Amino acid sequence: MTLSISAVICTHNRASDLKACLESLYVFPSSSLVEVLVVDNASTDNTKAVAAAYADLMLNLRYVYEARLGLPFARNCGWQAASAEIVLYLDDDATVTEGAIDALAGIYSRKWDGELPVAVGTRVVPAFIGCEGYPHWLHPDFIPYLTQLDLGPDDRCLKNAEFLVGASFSVPRRVLGLIGGFNENLPAFGMDERWVEEQIKRQGGKLLYCGTATVRHAVTPVRLQKKWFYRRLYQEGIAARKFFGLLTPRSLVANLLSLAKHSTRMLWHFILGLFNMGAAHRQSRFRHLCAGFVSLGHIRALSGDLF
Repeated sequence: MTLSISAVICTHNRASDLKACLESLYVFPSSSLVEVLVVDNASTDNTKAVAAAYADLMLNLRYVYEARLGLPFARNCGWQAASAEIVLYLDDDATVTEGAIDALAGIYSRKWDGELPVAVGTRVVPAFIGCEGYPHWLHPDFIPYLTQLDLGPDDRCLKNAEFLVGASFSVPRRVLGLIGGFNENLPAFGMDERWVEEQIKRQGGKLLYCGTATVRHAVTPVRLQKKWFYRRLYQEGIAARKFFGLLTPRSLVANLLSLAKHSTRMLWHFILGLFNMGAAHRQSRFRHLCAGFVSLGHIRALSGDLF
């Protein structure tokens, strides 16, 4: 059984990145890929013109405009407009490799019975643009925040503590309808697809990793700066607190205890980060400072809710 796939690319003011993504889908066509949907999320650049240019080359390309700014809005617009059985979300700065779409369709044919809720992510590896690799201070634990997922070349189910990444993330359209799609009350920063994953788990479903399908995700010099990570981790802390609050509402006392916990944790990690000086401790210093900014994000979100 060969399942049909709609590739949904949500984009906002990144027309130049979009070109590379569409080019990869054009160069590596697949019989399973019945359509490519460009969801223009309130762009003010020439995104529409880029989509129109590729529509002349790719007869299966459709352009959709979503005026409400925010990734959850764009992703919901995408699956609701899609016609295929499987909705594959690709970041606008991601590119597929040869055979990736067919490999993804293959794992669905083998592992999905059409009823059990599932989500499938591909292998996502870096495409270094304007840089040669990861800096020496980058602790390996934080590579996934560059939207990377490399669990090896084999297909398998994810373990409880493992999650998919949004650069190449697919869900059956029927499953998205069953769980109500993406939560539009959540900011992005990984929490919108995490919400879908948690709803799938609550329905008794599973998360699958397709190691035989590879997607490349852009890593640029801007993303390899410490301040980029600190800002990213701070924003993720805010988003994570919102996510947990929507997933399992908590009492005032529980939120006050969380505020105290993250305040202590933030202070502890910032102190450890400042004391881990010298070249030999660069990764440890970076790790502690990142953890401190995550807690700072939680504090910001909790303070907004409480006060």
